[in-house]
Amino acid sequence: MKKNTNPVLRLTLPPAAVQRLRQSGIYCAPTVTVEFQQATKRHVLRGRESGGAIKQFGHYVTFCGEGGESLPWFVRPDSLTSNGDHAIVLAPAEGRGASADLVAVGVSRLARATAT
Repeated sequence: MKKNTNPVLRLTLPPAAVQRLRQSGIYCAPTVTVEFQQATKRHVLRGRESGGAIKQFGHYVTFCGEGGESLPWFVRPDSLTSNGDHAIVLAPAEGRGASADLVAVGVSRLARATAT
């Protein structure tokens, strides 16, 4: 029997940490969707960056290309708060069945230590 594998690996925070972030008003809810651009007649991956911090801790998820390069912003939301959505980035999808170069990078901070 062939084992099904998923090439997508995503580490998540423990539920207690997520609850503590929410109680502090830090909302980190990154998403990736496939969108079709009418003007260029192509599909793109749309990544929503989000996160925030307070003095004691923080959490942020951003996206970059496979080689660590920055991606173009589609929208950079203006916000009066430092917690929540930060930007929308786009990466071209290469075609049916092919993967695009979009890497999610999550950073968590506790006091003065940073973990990536």
